[in-house]
Amino acid sequence: MKKRWRKYYDQLELLMDFSDVGWWIIDYENDSEHFICNDKLCEMFELDPNETHHSIAVSCPIAGEYNHNVKKEDAEAAKKIVNDYHKLLRGENDHYINEFPYRYSDGSVRYFKSRAKVLEWNPGGSVAVMFGIITDVTRQAELHKALDRQKSEFQKLSETDSLTGLMNRRKFTELYEYDCAHARRQSHAIGVFMMDIDSFKSFNDIYGHLAGDDCLVSVATALSEVFQRKSDMVARFGGEEFIAFVPDATSKEMYRLANELVESISNLNIMHRGSADFGRVTLSVGGCIGDMQKSHAYALIKYADRMLYEAKESGRNRYRIA
Repeated sequence: MKKRWRKYYDQLELLMDFSDVGWWIIDYENDSEHFICNDKLCEMFELDPNETHHSIAVSCPIAGEYNHNVKKEDAEAAKKIVNDYHKLLRGENDHYINEFPYRYSDGSVRYFKSRAKVLEWNPGGSVAVMFGIITDVTRQAELHKALDRQKSEFQKLSETDSLTGLMNRRKFTELYEYDCAHARRQSHAIGVFMMDIDSFKSFNDIYGHLAGDDCLVSVATALSEVFQRKSDMVARFGGEEFIAFVPDATSKEMYRLANELVESISNLNIMHRGSADFGRVTLSVGGCIGDMQKSHAYALIKYADRMLYEAKESGRNRYRIA
């Protein structure tokens, strides 16, 4: 081992081997193709602990072919650690800190934090000695992932109607305001539907609230299947009432959708003895299409609700469009 390598190696053995940290050194002045490291780094990255020198081009996890094991999990992380390493070599930085996942030959994945620093520079400004440490942060990474998943689940719960799985009224209102503003900027028309299950109170009275909940879930599923575009939104507005938003709407499309909505619920064939005219669960629909340059967002909802009232008054199981 070169004298310079031995100086750093002995210091690091003394200072760091007890700390469960992997470390490496590269002496570019005497051997720019190899790095030396401690046994912990060999263990971390499946290197041969009997080898004193390891090939940078092959087995260096931050620069060589072993970087492919990072890329398998996170291409951006793999790219970043290579870029950071070369910035050190070019003298653009004198240190870096990054994190990355690493996939092993058995398919398992662990997460590491890597730090590197230039210890000596040549008089000409090139790197003479570079040093790095790598620590296993898998436990912390998994805890962060679990917290992120939990946060995402809580967020979803706060935006979703717990019974039907549709968007709730609060989330619908938030997105509706945003989409209306966008439609106004783009001079697009939008469509709004208000929908109500006919005679739902008597359904609950006859069949019970559990059957009523099952009915609401079936109706919600059928409604969501009518609105196929990703930009369409359907939500539970409250009780047995639902609301939907259709961007870039046309009159032809609004009438088609309204007809599908009424038919889809009728075709569920959910028995309803309290519905004297139809004998099954039905839906009334009110719709409104408006030019956002001339209409206020909530005026459209009021017009759609008025159309719903007219559909109810004219016999239910039908639609009215303004």
